[in-house]
Amino acid sequence: MDIFAGVIASEGFWMLVAAATVAGLVRGFSGFGTAMVYLPVAGQILTPFEALTTLLIMDLIGALPNIPQAFRTGHPADIMRLSLGALLTLPYLAANVSGGGLFAPSMNGFTVRLAISLLLYRR
Repeated sequence: MDIFAGVIASEGFWMLVAAATVAGLVRGFSGFGTAMVYLPVAGQILTPFEALTTLLIMDLIGALPNIPQAFRTGHPADIMRLSLGALLTLPYLAANVSGGGLFAPSMNGFTVRLAISLLLYRR
């Protein structure tokens, strides 16, 4: 319990809560924009890795209630393909943002566009 008390007492915690609340309202009304509201504030208080991690956790938790409806109304093969791609690439994207840079330094723009096009190609 002392950990939570320390986090709440830390400098900037309430600014993060306010930014997350406003970002949630923006996403709720528009369907996008969480990062545009939250990351500028979080970037002033947290490290880039911490800011991105908290954003990803908020986005994942917010999307969880939509999963059953997506499986009922969507194409299961497409949903599984997109989910698998997200699960496989999320750690690499997070590493790139935090400075780990697993793929970004070694891939040029053409290779990235080609890989994305191949992933999205449907027969």
